[in-house]
Amino acid sequence: MRPTLKHPLVAALVVLSTLAAGDPGVLRITTSPGDAQIFINGQRKGNSPEREGQSLAIMLTQGEYRVEARKSDDSSYYLGKKSVYVANDTMQSVNLKLNKIALPPPPQPYGNQPNGSITLNGREWLRCSVGQSWNGSTCIGKAKDYTFDEAQQVVATFNVTGKGGKRDWRLPTVRELQSLRACSAGFDKSYFYKPLEDGGENVSGICNENSSKPTLNTTIFPNTPVGGHFAWSPVVSYWDVVWHVDFGLGSIGRSTDGDPLKYYGYVRLVRTSQ
Repeated sequence: MRPTLKHPLVAALVVLSTLAAGDPGVLRITTSPGDAQIFINGQRKGNSPEREGQSLAIMLTQGEYRVEARKSDDSSYYLGKKSVYVANDTMQSVNLKLNKIALPPPPQPYGNQPNGSITLNGREWLRCSVGQSWNGSTCIGKAKDYTFDEAQQVVATFNVTGKGGKRDWRLPTVRELQSLRACSAGFDKSYFYKPLEDGGENVSGICNENSSKPTLNTTIFPNTPVGGHFAWSPVVSYWDVVWHVDFGLGSIGRSTDGDPLKYYGYVRLVRTSQ
């Protein structure tokens, strides 16, 4: 009986020995510390081995890839990432040293104060954008803008610290986020259909320009900053482009100017209500 291969490194070496012309390449990934979540171009590909020095072997067709490793515990968040080019018929190795991300906690706990959050259509939303705090009747302070990577780290901090006694806060999908829009002068019909690439129906693309700003219910979400808020939904055609909803114009857009991942946006967190 042929023995079962259990060790990731042994498995990777056997894969290499059997590579033929035109086969995909093999990328061996090690992380320090081990047992980190691995993402290739934003897609989850499993975990690195718990023991440092052992590798996770992944077969990839020839091309440039963004490799990222994430790990969190009860008090810290760690992140490591590199870009690597993988050629067919080759084995390459990449080691990701995860750096501890020091994130200050939000200035005010959310969700555990009267009306600090609100439930709409089965979703619990924070009434303030991140950086602001709820004083019992309105949002005070200045909302902070982030890159998309930083926005994801903010989510991790909220969940590690259990804001409001909950650990499942997240960025909203673009369909969830756009549902908060309210156009006092109606939607601009010339931009009426906006495909969101999630298999759902098209939605209105932008408010008429004489609509009141911000373009959402300010009784529910007071002092919302006028500008783009990040959504988690990926843009199907481009892994490094993300959706955002602008509550100044009431528009749905994609971060395509310059380096998309350096686009700055605001953050409003949501969770699926139990």
